[in-house]
Amino acid sequence: IVKITGCFDVTAAKVATFVPGDVVYYDATIGEAVADNSKAVLGFAIAEKKSSSTTVSVALMPNIEKDAVK
Repeated sequence: IVKITGCFDVTAAKVATFVPGDVVYYDATIGEAVADNSKAVLGFAIAEKKSSSTTVSVALMPNIEKDAVK
């Protein structure tokens, strides 16, 4: 079974920072969550992620279009 909804801790680019509510994107090339809005939308941060952390807690948003999260 593969879950496509819910909240997960995801490996994130170390330089990326997030606060709850920020849109989190996914860079498939490096396999990490990033803050780069040119990448695919992964979901929304549900906890703060500082640059010293290697994971971000994300509420997944499957099938969301980029224009819906402006």
